[in-house]
Amino acid sequence: MGAFRDEATSGGSSDEGALHILFMNPNGTVKSTVKISDAENGGPSGLDATDFFGGSVASIGDLDGDGITDLAVGAYADEATSGGSSDEGALHILFMTNTSRLRLATAGTERFSVTNGGLVGIGTSTPQRILSVQETTANSQFRLAYDNTNFSDFQIDSTGDLIFNPSGDDVFLNDDNLWVCSGGACSAGTPAGTGNLIVETRLGIGTSTPNWALQLAGTRPFLTLSDTSAGADLKHWFFSSQGGNLYVGTTTDGYATSSIGALSLFGGSGVLSIGTSTDKLAGLTYSATGTVITQSQIAPMGFPIPFSNVFAITTQLTGNAAQIASSTFIVPAGVYRVWVEVYGGGGAGQDANVVNGGGGGGGAGGVVKGFMDVFPGVSINYALGKGGAQQASAAGQSGGTSHANYGNTWLVASGGEGGTATATGGEGGIGTGGVINSRGGPGGAQTADSAGAGGSNERGGGSRGPLNAGTALQGGVCGGGGGGTETGVAGDGGGGCVFIWY
Repeated sequence: MGAFRDEATSGGSSDEGALHILFMNPNGTVKSTVKISDAENGGPSGLDATDFFGGSVASIGDLDGDGITDLAVGAYADEATSGGSSDEGALHILFMTNTSRLRLATAGTERFSVTNGGLVGIGTSTPQRILSVQETTANSQFRLAYDNTNFSDFQIDSTGDLIFNPSGDDVFLNDDNLWVCSGGACSAGTPAGTGNLIVETRLGIGTSTPNWALQLAGTRPFLTLSDTSAGADLKHWFFSSQGGNLYVGTTTDGYATSSIGALSLFGGSGVLSIGTSTDKLAGLTYSATGTVITQSQIAPMGFPIPFSNVFAITTQLTGNAAQIASSTFIVPAGVYRVWVEVYGGGGAGQDANVVNGGGGGGGAGGVVKGFMDVFPGVSINYALGKGGAQQASAAGQSGGTSHANYGNTWLVASGGEGGTATATGGEGGIGTGGVINSRGGPGGAQTADSAGAGGSNERGGGSRGPLNAGTALQGGVCGGGGGGTETGVAGDGGGGCVFIWY
Protein backbone atom coordinates (compact mmCIF):
# COMPACT_ATOMS: atom_id res chain seq x y z
CA MET A 1 0.00 0.00 0.00
CA GLY A 2 1.48 3.37 -1.06
CA ALA A 3 1.48 6.48 1.14
CA PHE A 4 3.05 9.09 -1.13
CA ARG A 5 2.87 11.93 1.41
CA ASP A 6 4.54 9.90 4.22
CA GLU A 7 8.23 10.19 5.11
CA ALA A 8 11.00 8.02 6.54
CA THR A 9 10.46 7.07 10.16
CA SER A 10 13.73 8.64 11.28
CA GLY A 11 14.68 12.09 9.94
CA GLY A 12 12.60 11.96 6.79
CA SER A 13 11.40 14.99 4.75
CA SER A 14 7.75 15.84 4.18
CA ASP A 15 6.07 14.12 1.23
CA GLU A 16 9.04 11.81 0.46
CA GLY A 17 6.55 9.00 0.32
CA ALA A 18 6.51 5.48 1.68
CA LEU A 19 5.31 1.95 0.99
CA HIS A 20 3.62 -0.17 3.72
CA ILE A 21 3.59 -3.97 3.49
CA LEU A 22 0.60 -5.35 5.45
CA PHE A 23 0.62 -8.92 6.84
CA MET A 24 -3.01 -9.91 7.36
CA ASN A 25 -4.86 -12.20 9.73
CA PRO A 26 -7.43 -14.70 8.37
CA ASN A 27 -10.23 -12.45 9.66
CA GLY A 28 -9.05 -9.51 7.55
CA THR A 29 -7.34 -7.56 10.30
CA VAL A 30 -3.72 -6.48 10.12
CA LYS A 31 -1.29 -8.75 11.98
CA SER A 32 1.84 -6.64 11.38
CA THR A 33 3.34 -4.12 8.97
CA VAL A 34 6.71 -3.29 7.45
CA LYS A 35 7.39 0.28 6.33
CA ILE A 36 9.66 0.86 3.29
CA SER A 37 10.80 4.45 2.73
CA ASP A 38 13.95 6.54 2.28
CA ALA A 39 16.80 4.09 3.26
CA GLU A 40 14.38 2.25 5.58
CA ASN A 41 13.95 -1.56 5.37
CA GLY A 42 15.68 -1.65 1.97
CA GLY A 43 13.92 1.35 0.48
CA PRO A 44 15.66 3.67 -2.04
CA SER A 45 18.20 6.04 -0.51
CA GLY A 46 18.14 9.76 -1.34
CA LEU A 47 14.43 10.51 -1.53
CA ASP A 48 13.70 14.21 -1.18
CA ALA A 49 10.73 16.20 -0.05
CA THR A 50 7.79 16.03 -2.48
CA ASP A 51 9.21 13.04 -4.40
CA PHE A 52 5.96 11.25 -3.55
CA PHE A 53 7.43 7.73 -3.46
CA GLY A 54 4.52 5.26 -3.35
CA GLY A 55 2.29 7.30 -5.62
CA SER A 56 1.74 4.06 -7.56
CA VAL A 57 2.41 0.39 -6.71
CA ALA A 58 2.27 -2.73 -8.89
CA SER A 59 3.13 -6.43 -8.48
CA ILE A 60 5.52 -7.41 -11.26
CA GLY A 61 6.12 -11.07 -10.44
CA ASP A 62 9.39 -12.75 -9.42
CA LEU A 63 11.99 -10.92 -11.52
CA ASP A 64 15.08 -12.28 -9.71
CA GLY A 65 13.86 -15.86 -9.37
CA ASP A 66 14.13 -16.13 -5.55
CA GLY A 67 10.56 -17.28 -5.16
CA ILE A 68 9.32 -13.96 -3.76
CA THR A 69 7.12 -11.50 -5.72
CA ASP A 70 8.85 -8.20 -6.53
CA LEU A 71 7.24 -4.73 -6.69
CA ALA A 72 7.35 -1.62 -8.93
CA VAL A 73 6.81 1.63 -7.03
CA GLY A 74 6.35 5.03 -8.70
CA ALA A 75 7.72 8.35 -7.41
CA TYR A 76 6.25 10.83 -9.89
CA ALA A 77 8.15 13.92 -8.66
CA ASP A 78 11.54 12.18 -8.27
CA GLU A 79 14.40 12.82 -10.68
CA ALA A 80 17.38 11.02 -12.16
CA THR A 81 20.07 10.20 -9.63
CA SER A 82 22.73 12.19 -11.52
CA GLY A 83 21.94 15.42 -13.35
CA GLY A 84 18.19 14.99 -13.39
CA SER A 85 15.65 17.82 -13.41
CA SER A 86 13.08 18.39 -10.71
CA ASP A 87 9.82 16.46 -11.01
CA GLU A 88 11.03 14.26 -13.88
CA GLY A 89 9.54 11.24 -12.09
CA ALA A 90 11.01 7.81 -11.44
CA LEU A 91 10.09 4.14 -11.11
CA HIS A 92 11.72 2.03 -8.37
CA ILE A 93 11.90 -1.77 -8.74
CA LEU A 94 11.97 -3.42 -5.28
CA PHE A 95 13.42 -6.93 -5.20
CA MET A 96 11.73 -8.32 -2.11
CA THR A 97 13.13 -10.86 0.37
CA ASN A 98 11.50 -12.91 3.10
CA THR A 99 12.89 -11.70 6.45
CA SER A 100 9.79 -12.51 8.36
CA ARG A 101 10.05 -14.30 11.73
CA LEU A 102 7.72 -15.89 14.22
CA ARG A 103 7.12 -13.54 17.15
CA LEU A 104 5.21 -13.93 20.39
CA ALA A 105 4.46 -10.89 22.55
CA THR A 106 2.69 -10.13 25.83
CA ALA A 107 1.66 -6.71 27.13
CA GLY A 108 2.97 -5.19 23.90
CA THR A 109 6.52 -6.57 24.42
CA GLU A 110 8.06 -9.24 22.26
CA ARG A 111 9.08 -12.27 24.39
CA PHE A 112 9.87 -15.05 21.89
CA SER A 113 10.97 -15.12 18.27
CA VAL A 114 12.12 -17.58 15.63
CA THR A 115 13.98 -16.25 12.61
CA ASN A 116 13.44 -17.63 9.12
CA GLY A 117 16.90 -19.22 9.61
CA GLY A 118 15.62 -21.25 12.56
CA LEU A 119 17.34 -19.29 15.36
CA VAL A 120 15.24 -19.14 18.52
CA GLY A 121 15.40 -16.11 20.79
CA ILE A 122 13.96 -15.75 24.28
CA GLY A 123 14.26 -12.22 25.58
CA THR A 124 15.89 -11.10 22.32
CA SER A 125 14.64 -10.41 18.81
CA THR A 126 18.08 -11.03 17.31
CA PRO A 127 19.16 -14.51 18.42
CA GLN A 128 22.81 -15.39 17.60
CA ARG A 129 22.61 -19.17 18.14
CA ILE A 130 20.10 -22.01 17.78
CA LEU A 131 18.82 -20.94 21.21
CA SER A 132 19.64 -17.54 22.69
CA VAL A 133 18.31 -16.65 26.15
CA GLN A 134 18.93 -13.06 27.23
CA GLU A 135 18.21 -11.09 30.40
CA THR A 136 20.24 -8.08 31.56
CA THR A 137 19.08 -8.04 35.19
CA ALA A 138 20.85 -9.74 38.11
CA ASN A 139 18.45 -12.69 37.88
CA SER A 140 19.46 -15.99 36.32
CA GLN A 141 18.50 -16.28 32.65
CA PHE A 142 17.59 -19.96 32.67
CA ARG A 143 16.16 -22.43 35.17
CA LEU A 144 16.03 -26.20 34.76
CA ALA A 145 13.58 -27.57 37.33
CA TYR A 146 12.34 -30.83 38.78
CA ASP A 147 9.48 -28.95 40.47
CA ASN A 148 8.98 -25.50 41.99
CA THR A 149 11.41 -26.13 44.86
CA ASN A 150 14.09 -28.33 43.24
CA PHE A 151 15.94 -26.66 40.39
CA SER A 152 19.24 -25.36 39.02
CA ASP A 153 19.69 -21.76 37.89
CA PHE A 154 22.09 -20.74 35.13
CA GLN A 155 23.25 -17.14 34.93
CA ILE A 156 25.57 -15.06 32.73
CA ASP A 157 26.71 -12.00 34.68
CA SER A 158 27.67 -8.58 33.34
CA THR A 159 31.28 -9.73 32.75
CA GLY A 160 30.25 -12.79 30.72
CA ASP A 161 30.97 -15.34 33.48
CA LEU A 162 28.73 -18.42 33.87
CA ILE A 163 27.28 -19.13 37.33
CA PHE A 164 25.57 -22.41 38.37
CA ASN A 165 23.30 -22.29 41.40
CA PRO A 166 21.57 -25.64 42.12
CA SER A 167 19.02 -25.56 44.93
CA GLY A 168 20.40 -28.92 46.12
CA ASP A 169 23.92 -27.40 46.42
CA ASP A 170 25.65 -30.17 44.43
CA VAL A 171 26.82 -30.52 40.80
CA PHE A 172 27.56 -34.04 39.54
CA LEU A 173 29.45 -35.24 36.49
CA ASN A 174 28.50 -38.90 36.36
CA ASP A 175 31.12 -41.15 34.73
CA ASP A 176 32.74 -38.16 32.99
CA ASN A 177 35.85 -35.97 33.13
CA LEU A 178 36.02 -32.23 33.80
CA TRP A 179 38.56 -30.23 31.80
CA VAL A 180 39.63 -26.67 32.75
CA CYS A 181 41.63 -25.35 29.81
CA SER A 182 43.36 -22.19 28.59
CA GLY A 183 44.26 -20.77 25.20
CA GLY A 184 40.81 -21.28 23.66
CA ALA A 185 41.04 -25.08 23.45
CA CYS A 186 41.99 -28.06 25.59
CA SER A 187 45.24 -29.91 24.97
CA ALA A 188 45.08 -33.29 23.30
CA GLY A 189 45.07 -36.21 25.67
CA THR A 190 43.03 -39.11 26.95
CA PRO A 191 42.78 -39.46 30.76
CA ALA A 192 42.80 -42.95 32.22
CA GLY A 193 39.15 -43.75 32.92
CA THR A 194 36.57 -41.21 34.08
CA GLY A 195 36.04 -39.11 37.18
CA ASN A 196 39.17 -37.03 36.44
CA LEU A 197 39.73 -33.30 36.94
CA ILE A 198 42.23 -31.89 34.46
CA VAL A 199 43.45 -28.33 35.18
CA GLU A 200 45.92 -26.92 32.67
CA THR A 201 47.22 -23.88 34.59
CA ARG A 202 46.53 -23.39 38.32
CA LEU A 203 44.19 -24.91 40.88
CA GLY A 204 43.29 -22.87 43.98
CA ILE A 205 41.68 -24.45 47.06
CA GLY A 206 40.63 -21.86 49.61
CA THR A 207 41.84 -19.04 47.36
CA SER A 208 40.52 -17.35 44.21
CA THR A 209 43.99 -16.14 43.18
CA PRO A 210 46.32 -19.17 43.05
CA ASN A 211 49.95 -18.43 42.18
CA TRP A 212 51.15 -22.03 41.80
CA ALA A 213 49.95 -25.15 39.97
CA LEU A 214 48.29 -26.22 43.25
CA GLN A 215 47.74 -23.82 46.13
CA LEU A 216 45.90 -24.53 49.40
CA ALA A 217 45.09 -21.46 51.49
CA GLY A 218 43.42 -20.85 54.83
CA THR A 219 44.12 -20.76 58.55
CA ARG A 220 46.41 -23.73 59.36
CA PRO A 221 45.65 -25.52 56.05
CA PHE A 222 46.11 -29.31 55.78
CA LEU A 223 46.87 -31.52 52.77
CA THR A 224 46.25 -35.19 53.56
CA LEU A 225 47.34 -38.41 51.83
CA SER A 226 45.09 -41.38 52.75
CA ASP A 227 45.74 -45.07 52.16
CA THR A 228 42.24 -46.51 52.32
CA SER A 229 43.60 -50.07 52.54
CA ALA A 230 45.62 -49.41 55.73
CA GLY A 231 44.55 -50.51 59.20
CA ALA A 232 42.61 -48.56 61.80
CA ASP A 233 44.06 -45.09 62.49
CA LEU A 234 46.95 -45.78 60.09
CA LYS A 235 45.49 -44.34 56.88
CA HIS A 236 46.19 -40.63 56.97
CA TRP A 237 49.40 -38.58 56.68
CA PHE A 238 49.10 -34.80 56.38
CA PHE A 239 51.17 -31.73 55.58
CA SER A 240 50.29 -28.50 57.36
CA SER A 241 51.63 -24.94 57.27
CA GLN A 242 51.24 -23.28 60.67
CA GLY A 243 52.77 -20.01 61.81
CA GLY A 244 55.68 -20.13 59.35
CA ASN A 245 56.51 -23.78 60.12
CA LEU A 246 55.85 -26.95 58.08
CA TYR A 247 54.53 -30.01 59.91
CA VAL A 248 54.09 -33.61 58.75
CA GLY A 249 51.94 -35.86 60.92
CA THR A 250 49.14 -38.38 61.19
CA THR A 251 45.50 -38.36 62.20
CA THR A 252 42.99 -40.95 63.35
CA ASP A 253 40.31 -42.35 61.06
CA GLY A 254 37.75 -40.14 62.79
CA TYR A 255 40.02 -37.07 62.36
CA ALA A 256 39.54 -36.42 66.06
CA THR A 257 43.23 -36.54 66.99
CA SER A 258 46.12 -35.14 64.98
CA SER A 259 49.80 -35.59 65.80
CA ILE A 260 52.14 -33.00 64.27
CA GLY A 261 55.31 -34.36 65.81
CA ALA A 262 56.38 -36.82 63.10
CA LEU A 263 58.38 -34.23 61.15
CA SER A 264 58.63 -30.49 61.78
CA LEU A 265 60.51 -27.86 59.75
CA PHE A 266 60.90 -24.55 61.57
CA GLY A 267 61.07 -21.48 59.34
CA GLY A 268 62.83 -19.29 61.89
CA SER A 269 65.86 -21.49 62.56
CA GLY A 270 65.82 -23.84 59.55
CA VAL A 271 65.78 -26.85 61.90
CA LEU A 272 64.19 -30.15 60.86
CA SER A 273 62.90 -32.02 63.94
CA ILE A 274 61.98 -35.71 63.90
CA GLY A 275 59.62 -37.14 66.49
CA THR A 276 58.93 -33.75 68.12
CA SER A 277 57.15 -30.51 67.34
CA THR A 278 59.65 -28.50 69.42
CA ASP A 279 62.36 -26.34 67.85
CA LYS A 280 65.44 -27.62 69.69
CA LEU A 281 67.45 -24.55 68.65
CA ALA A 282 64.87 -21.92 69.72
CA GLY A 283 66.49 -19.39 72.04
CA LEU A 284 70.01 -20.85 71.70
CA THR A 285 72.99 -19.07 70.16
CA TYR A 286 73.57 -21.60 67.38
CA SER A 287 73.48 -20.90 63.67
CA ALA A 288 71.78 -23.88 62.03
CA THR A 289 71.88 -24.63 58.31
CA GLY A 290 69.96 -27.82 57.77
CA THR A 291 70.78 -30.04 60.75
CA VAL A 292 68.47 -32.81 61.97
CA ILE A 293 67.32 -32.47 65.58
CA THR A 294 65.38 -35.33 67.21
CA GLN A 295 63.41 -35.97 70.36
CA SER A 296 65.93 -38.39 71.87
CA GLN A 297 68.95 -36.08 71.64
CA ILE A 298 71.14 -35.57 74.67
CA ALA A 299 70.82 -32.17 76.42
CA PRO A 300 70.92 -29.63 75.17
CA MET A 301 71.65 -30.81 71.64
CA GLY A 302 72.96 -34.39 71.83
CA PHE A 303 73.17 -36.68 68.84
CA PRO A 304 70.72 -37.83 66.14
CA ILE A 305 68.92 -41.16 66.52
CA PRO A 306 70.66 -43.03 63.63
CA PHE A 307 74.05 -42.86 65.47
CA SER A 308 74.35 -45.37 68.31
CA ASN A 309 78.19 -45.62 68.63
CA VAL A 310 80.69 -42.97 69.59
CA PHE A 311 84.45 -42.44 69.47
CA ALA A 312 85.40 -39.87 72.14
CA ILE A 313 88.79 -38.41 73.08
CA THR A 314 89.94 -35.57 75.32
CA THR A 315 93.08 -34.28 77.08
CA GLN A 316 94.00 -32.64 80.35
CA LEU A 317 97.30 -31.35 79.03
CA THR A 318 97.92 -27.63 79.19
CA GLY A 319 99.90 -25.17 77.15
CA ASN A 320 99.73 -21.76 75.55
CA ALA A 321 97.28 -22.02 72.61
CA ALA A 322 98.77 -25.44 71.88
CA GLN A 323 97.53 -28.73 70.36
CA ILE A 324 98.48 -32.32 71.06
CA ALA A 325 99.73 -34.26 68.06
CA SER A 326 97.18 -34.92 65.30
CA SER A 327 95.77 -38.43 65.03
CA THR A 328 93.18 -40.33 62.98
CA PHE A 329 89.92 -42.21 63.38
CA ILE A 330 89.33 -45.07 60.89
CA VAL A 331 85.70 -45.23 59.71
CA PRO A 332 84.25 -48.70 60.48
CA ALA A 333 82.67 -51.01 57.91
CA GLY A 334 79.14 -50.13 56.84
CA VAL A 335 79.42 -46.47 57.91
CA TYR A 336 78.83 -43.74 55.30
CA ARG A 337 77.89 -40.78 57.47
CA VAL A 338 79.11 -39.57 60.87
CA TRP A 339 78.13 -36.79 63.25
CA VAL A 340 81.17 -34.96 64.67
CA GLU A 341 81.47 -32.60 67.66
CA VAL A 342 84.64 -30.57 68.32
CA TYR A 343 85.39 -28.51 71.47
CA GLY A 344 88.33 -26.09 71.78
CA GLY A 345 90.51 -25.91 74.90
CA GLY A 346 89.51 -23.56 77.73
CA GLY A 347 91.56 -20.52 78.73
CA ALA A 348 93.30 -20.38 82.12
CA GLY A 349 92.33 -17.88 84.81
CA GLN A 350 94.31 -14.79 85.82
CA ASP A 351 96.68 -15.27 88.80
CA ALA A 352 96.38 -11.71 90.13
CA ASN A 353 98.40 -12.08 93.36
CA VAL A 354 97.47 -8.52 94.33
CA VAL A 355 95.59 -7.29 97.34
CA ASN A 356 91.95 -6.24 96.80
CA GLY A 357 91.90 -7.26 93.17
CA GLY A 358 90.84 -10.70 91.90
CA GLY A 359 91.80 -12.13 88.50
CA GLY A 360 89.37 -12.72 85.63
CA GLY A 361 88.27 -16.23 84.62
CA GLY A 362 89.37 -17.91 81.39
CA GLY A 363 86.93 -18.22 78.47
CA ALA A 364 85.49 -21.59 77.41
CA GLY A 365 86.46 -23.28 74.17
CA GLY A 366 84.32 -22.85 71.06
CA VAL A 367 81.96 -25.59 69.82
CA VAL A 368 81.27 -26.87 66.28
CA LYS A 369 79.03 -29.76 65.17
CA GLY A 370 78.27 -31.22 61.79
CA PHE A 371 77.94 -34.20 59.48
CA MET A 372 80.69 -35.79 57.40
CA ASP A 373 79.86 -38.02 54.42
CA VAL A 374 82.51 -40.75 54.47
CA PHE A 375 83.33 -44.29 53.29
CA PRO A 376 84.34 -47.37 55.30
CA GLY A 377 88.10 -47.50 55.91
CA VAL A 378 88.88 -43.81 55.33
CA SER A 379 90.63 -41.70 57.99
CA ILE A 380 89.15 -38.72 59.81
CA ASN A 381 91.98 -36.52 61.10
CA TYR A 382 91.60 -34.75 64.43
CA ALA A 383 93.65 -32.76 66.91
CA LEU A 384 92.83 -31.66 70.47
CA GLY A 385 93.54 -28.21 71.83
CA LYS A 386 95.28 -28.15 75.18
CA GLY A 387 93.83 -26.20 78.07
CA GLY A 388 95.52 -22.88 78.78
CA ALA A 389 98.04 -22.99 81.66
CA GLN A 390 97.86 -20.60 84.61
CA GLN A 391 100.83 -18.27 85.03
CA ALA A 392 102.10 -16.99 88.35
CA SER A 393 101.07 -13.38 88.93
CA ALA A 394 100.07 -13.04 85.26
CA ALA A 395 97.27 -13.45 82.74
CA GLY A 396 96.23 -17.01 81.97
CA GLN A 397 97.24 -18.67 78.72
CA SER A 398 94.64 -19.23 75.96
CA GLY A 399 93.32 -22.68 75.18
CA GLY A 400 94.38 -24.50 72.02
CA THR A 401 92.34 -25.00 68.85
CA SER A 402 90.72 -28.40 68.21
CA HIS A 403 89.70 -29.66 64.79
CA ALA A 404 88.44 -32.66 62.81
CA ASN A 405 88.62 -32.93 59.05
CA TYR A 406 87.91 -35.29 56.18
CA GLY A 407 88.37 -34.17 52.59
CA ASN A 408 87.17 -30.59 52.25
CA THR A 409 85.10 -30.68 55.44
CA TRP A 410 86.86 -28.96 58.33
CA LEU A 411 85.25 -28.52 61.74
CA VAL A 412 87.35 -26.08 63.80
CA ALA A 413 86.80 -24.89 67.39
CA SER A 414 89.21 -22.26 68.69
CA GLY A 415 90.33 -22.11 72.31
CA GLY A 416 89.06 -19.67 74.90
CA GLU A 417 91.15 -16.65 75.89
CA GLY A 418 93.01 -16.56 79.21
CA GLY A 419 91.70 -14.38 82.03
CA THR A 420 93.30 -11.00 82.70
CA ALA A 421 93.46 -8.52 85.54
CA THR A 422 90.81 -6.34 83.90
CA ALA A 423 87.13 -5.76 84.33
CA THR A 424 86.32 -8.65 81.98
CA GLY A 425 87.27 -12.29 81.76
CA GLY A 426 88.66 -14.05 78.72
CA GLU A 427 86.47 -14.33 75.57
CA GLY A 428 85.10 -17.73 74.59
CA GLY A 429 86.39 -19.58 71.53
CA ILE A 430 84.45 -19.83 68.24
CA GLY A 431 83.25 -22.84 66.23
CA THR A 432 83.36 -22.74 62.41
CA GLY A 433 82.63 -25.04 59.45
CA GLY A 434 79.69 -27.01 60.88
CA VAL A 435 75.95 -26.91 60.70
CA ILE A 436 75.98 -25.77 64.33
CA ASN A 437 78.65 -23.21 65.28
CA SER A 438 78.70 -21.63 68.74
CA ARG A 439 80.92 -19.51 70.92
CA GLY A 440 82.13 -20.67 74.33
CA GLY A 441 81.01 -18.71 77.35
CA PRO A 442 83.24 -15.81 78.49
CA GLY A 443 85.19 -15.94 81.73
CA GLY A 444 83.82 -14.06 84.71
CA ALA A 445 85.07 -10.54 85.37
CA GLN A 446 87.28 -9.72 88.33
CA THR A 447 86.06 -7.25 90.91
CA ALA A 448 87.76 -5.25 93.63
CA ASP A 449 87.38 -8.04 96.16
CA SER A 450 86.72 -11.26 94.24
CA ALA A 451 88.03 -13.35 91.34
CA GLY A 452 86.11 -14.31 88.18
CA ALA A 453 84.91 -17.85 87.45
CA GLY A 454 85.89 -19.68 84.30
CA GLY A 455 83.54 -19.64 81.28
CA SER A 456 81.44 -22.70 80.27
CA ASN A 457 80.22 -24.29 77.08
CA GLU A 458 77.56 -27.00 76.82
CA ARG A 459 79.95 -29.75 77.97
CA GLY A 460 82.88 -28.05 79.72
CA GLY A 461 82.01 -26.27 82.97
CA GLY A 462 84.17 -23.37 84.20
CA SER A 463 85.85 -23.54 87.61
CA ARG A 464 85.16 -21.08 90.39
CA GLY A 465 87.96 -18.78 91.57
CA PRO A 466 88.78 -18.75 95.33
CA LEU A 467 87.96 -15.53 97.16
CA ASN A 468 91.47 -15.12 98.59
CA ALA A 469 94.34 -17.54 98.97
CA GLY A 470 93.86 -21.00 97.52
CA THR A 471 94.05 -22.91 94.28
CA ALA A 472 91.30 -22.77 91.63
CA LEU A 473 90.29 -26.03 89.99
CA GLN A 474 91.05 -26.79 86.37
CA GLY A 475 88.20 -26.04 84.00
CA GLY A 476 85.89 -28.91 83.12
CA VAL A 477 86.74 -31.39 80.36
CA CYS A 478 85.86 -30.28 76.81
CA GLY A 479 87.07 -26.71 77.14
CA GLY A 480 85.85 -25.29 80.43
CA GLY A 481 87.63 -22.08 81.45
CA GLY A 482 89.88 -21.91 84.53
CA GLY A 483 88.92 -19.68 87.46
CA GLY A 484 90.90 -16.59 88.42
CA THR A 485 92.34 -15.92 91.90
CA GLU A 486 93.13 -12.96 94.12
CA THR A 487 96.21 -14.14 96.02
CA GLY A 488 96.19 -17.88 95.29
CA VAL A 489 96.84 -20.06 92.23
CA ALA A 490 94.53 -19.66 89.19
CA GLY A 491 92.94 -22.64 87.48
CA ASP A 492 94.12 -24.15 84.21
CA GLY A 493 91.73 -24.42 81.29
CA GLY A 494 90.10 -27.74 80.45
CA GLY A 495 91.41 -29.63 77.43
CA GLY A 496 89.49 -29.89 74.15
CA CYS A 497 87.38 -32.86 73.00
CA VAL A 498 86.40 -34.65 69.78
CA PHE A 499 83.32 -36.92 69.50
CA ILE A 500 82.62 -38.96 66.36
CA TRP A 501 79.16 -40.64 66.33
CA TYR A 502 78.35 -43.38 63.83
